[in-house]
Amino acid sequence: MRRGLPERLYVDNGSSYRSNHLSLVCAKLGVALIHARPYRPQGKGKIERWFKTVRGQLLIRLTNDDTGSLEALNRRLWA
Repeated sequence: MRRGLPERLYVDNGSSYRSNHLSLVCAKLGVALIHARPYRPQGKGKIERWFKTVRGQLLIRLTNDDTGSLEALNRRLWA
């Protein structure tokens, strides 16, 4: 990794983030796994804002363009 491991991993309460596997991986790497409070989007401001941007800009562009491949989709996302 370019900047090393994070000290903390802040995730929501989805089933994939509540798995024993993720807990074990974080423990082995020395990363604190922190779960956001359920039903509190205020605690996840940056990711909620990113989702708003995706819904408001990227999805509109994708419906108007033919992406054709995963590479084309990634180019659009990170443009």
